[in-house]
Amino acid sequence: MYCAQVVQGEGFTIFLRKPVDDQIYLTVQTGGIPQRLDHLVTSIYQSIDDILQDAKACVVHERIFGSNTCQHSILESRNRSLSKCCGDTGSGLFTFIEGKPVWGEGLAGIQVLAVSPRTSTEKVQVIYEKGAAVGRIWRRHGNTFVMLQNLHGQLSNSPAEDSRTAEVGRMFERTERLLKQVHGDYRDVVRTWLYLSEILKWYPQFNEVRNSAYARFGIMPSTTDHEPVHRLTLPASTGIQAENPLGAACLMDVLAIVGQSRPPVDQMSNSRQKDAFRYRSAFSRGACIEHPDFREIQISGTAAIDEAGHSLYPGDFRKQVVRTFDNVEALLAQGAATLQDFCSGTAFIKRVGDSEEYGNILEELDLKSLPCVWVAADICRDDLLFEIDGIAAVAK
Repeated sequence: MYCAQVVQGEGFTIFLRKPVDDQIYLTVQTGGIPQRLDHLVTSIYQSIDDILQDAKACVVHERIFGSNTCQHSILESRNRSLSKCCGDTGSGLFTFIEGKPVWGEGLAGIQVLAVSPRTSTEKVQVIYEKGAAVGRIWRRHGNTFVMLQNLHGQLSNSPAEDSRTAEVGRMFERTERLLKQVHGDYRDVVRTWLYLSEILKWYPQFNEVRNSAYARFGIMPSTTDHEPVHRLTLPASTGIQAENPLGAACLMDVLAIVGQSRPPVDQMSNSRQKDAFRYRSAFSRGACIEHPDFREIQISGTAAIDEAGHSLYPGDFRKQVVRTFDNVEALLAQGAATLQDFCSGTAFIKRVGDSEEYGNILEELDLKSLPCVWVAADICRDDLLFEIDGIAAVAK
């Protein structure tokens, strides 16, 4: 079992998971409407700062889930708290997602991945595009990792007829260009996180654009049900409803491993779920990365979908949640992991009134300490009420 700690503050909880000494996952949960949002955010980031300073760690991925209406206050307090932090390597690089708290407005939570470079060759570096920070690159055990953040295809001078699908097409092409800048390409992508504005209005069209892009990149398998696929190359992925302060159709974060030296990566199927690409949604159910000293399992957005690709238990939140966790456990078992090895994740709840029931279910399943941010969001199908994604890790 990895190192697991909980830091409790007024109005928040930080779950700290360290599968190995130099890799840290931080998940911040908040609870209820604070008297002063700026005080809450300042306290959270001061605690994060202390943890990173103690570990001599640098941030390589940061996501903030909160209301767009509170973005300015949240970021102002964040920047003030981290102004001298060794972990703020990315020149203020983060992804802000409107993951609304289930109780209304404010801050829902924060996710941070940080690494502690052991040598000068493993130093975290920032990737720039036209002078703006867009990602980070770092080395570990001779492998080169790339995290791109806050990517979109919005143009500053977009014509009035510019469509969401045109934006998404540019976003994927932009990602390919940035990866080539660091001597990789889209075939090196292990994991994506996609946050779509008004997802239920255009998710099928989004999928067609992604399918087309992935076909050009050479990673799209046949969607024929009976045609076997010997090795999946599709990234693991989350695709979920989330507005963003930019007003972009979609924001994307990307994890890639580039270069000839690369740990074994298994893009996973799940025996309890039909492969998503079979119904033209281009992602794998998970990605298992075999680091030399630990196994990391990237869990795609998972819901109550069965072996035939059908949504289960329409209208029944409890049954959907239980089936979702069953699906996640089946995926984790392939990597000799369980839900107790969960390091960080996001729980998406469609109907905010179900959040109390979700808490009850977690307690019944002995998952009350699951390190997850809870947000209110539409799922990619109108009949789905719950989805969860995450990262699990098992030390070798």
